[in-house]
Amino acid sequence: MTVALVGGISLYGGRGSVYRVILGALTLRFLIAGLDARGAQYFIESLATGALLLGVIVVEFAFEREHVWKKARGLLLVGNRG
Repeated sequence: MTVALVGGISLYGGRGSVYRVILGALTLRFLIAGLDARGAQYFIESLATGALLLGVIVVEFAFEREHVWKKARGLLLVGNRG
């Protein structure tokens, strides 16, 4: 799930591609490999993966919320013209 979300697949559906999922997998793999190269323990790698996932979910929520707000605002403006 982390790979898909980092790759840009939306929690709300309808967006994403295979190439972006591959990019998400590479991003996560580079993160883990970098931590492993520094000698980090496994729980640190898990913590970093979880933090990345949480960050992606927060950004996804913020963008979706802004999109819904703009759409609702547009509907209100169209309704006031008539």
